[in-house]
This record gives sequence, C-alpha cells and structure tokens, in this order.
Amino acid sequence: YILLGFILLLAGEAAQHWICLILGIVIVALGLLRVAYFFVRSAGDHFSRTDLPIGVVLLAAGVYLIAKPEALWGWLPVLLGFAILFDSVVKLQQSLEMKHNRFRLWWAFSIAAVATIVLAVLLIIGIFSGVTLQYYFGAALIADGIVNLVAQGFLLYTRAHAGHQGGGKKQPAQTEVYATELVPVEDD
Repeated sequence: YILLGFILLLAGEAAQHWICLILGIVIVALGLLRVAYFFVRSAGDHFSRTDLPIGVVLLAAGVYLIAKPEALWGWLPVLLGFAILFDSVVKLQQSLEMKHNRFRLWWAFSIAAVATIVLAVLLIIGIFSGVTLQYYFGAALIADGIVNLVAQGFLLYTRAHAGHQGGGKKQPAQTEVYATELVPVEDD
C-alpha cells in the first residue's frame, strides 16, 4: 500500500494508467492459471468446479483492462476503499482482542483502525474527484500501509515478550503434552 500510495502521489496521471495496466496483466495471469488448472486437474475432482468459467471471466476482464486501463480508474478508489475497510475492521477486531488480553496499547490500535475505517469510507462514498482524489487516494494507501506495518511490528514484539513486564497474559508453554496414549519404543 505504501509504495502504491507514493506512486500515486508522485507520478500523477501516468501512475493511474500504469496501475490499471499492471492490474490487467495480473488479472490475465490469474485467469490463465485458473484455466490451466481446469485442464491439468485430475478427473476425479468435483464436477461442480468453476475453474474454467472463472478463468475465462478473469481473462476477459484482464484483456479489457489492458485494452482500456482508464476504464478501471473510476472504480479503483472504491474497490481499494473496500479492501482498506476490510483490513481496518480486522485491525479493530485485533485491537479489541488485545484489550481482552490486557495489552497496554490496545487503544492506540483501536484509534488507528477507526481512522483508517474513516479513510476507507471516504474513498468508497467518493467525496473527492480529480487531482484531489488522486492525492487523497495515495495518502490513504500510505496511512493504511504505515498502520499495518506498525501494528504487525507491535504484535510481533508483544508475542515475543508476552508475560514479560505485564505486556499481556502469559501464554501457556508449548511443551505441554497433548497425546493421551503411550507408544512402546524398541530398544536398539
């Protein structure tokens, strides 16, 4: 997100064209993979598989985007707005789980999650247009990317230090015995 945001902020209208073109190429590649999988899968696979139709639709959509990359630009902020919204709600859920586990800074992640939810909603409802939209879109992607990086770094830190310095509930040791039966071992 951060890289895409900076590209939008710095490259201007050329970035819009190239982002949509690259997305079209990626969609064509995904379509080709689905079609190829349809032909190489085993005959015993389910008859209700939808690899071929999904692959063909992805191929058609990708070719359309390659031919007319500007067609997606009007929808791209909305689509990525929904992606940011989903990601932000997941972050909000994680922050509430952090509260439940008594992590000290859970509230900071809740605030960041709510802020990125607001950014996403503003992208989805489309209150910006033209150059303002491009700058807002780029800034929203950068902000969400930074929140993701900080959140992941904090989660890794707190997992590594769980139970130390009151950072959260102490996790059970991973050396617990789960098996309930004994298996005889032959002596060499």
